[in-house]
Amino acid sequence: VSATGIWYVQVGALVVGHVAALVLSHDRALELYGSARAATRSQVVMLVLMVAFTCLGLWLLSAALNT
Repeated sequence: VSATGIWYVQVGALVVGHVAALVLSHDRALELYGSARAATRSQVVMLVLMVAFTCLGLWLLSAALNT
């Protein structure tokens, strides 16, 4: 397996993992708050952080690929 192939698997795992975390946390918030509006509002900070973590992870992976 080439280094590029491993990189693609890592990128896919990173993105899928972060999206799954957001979906599961929103599901739990719906159960906790009862209304979709309150659940969505409670997840805004989580969404911003996960987007930042995803961007950071992608940047780190791309930096490792270039070395």
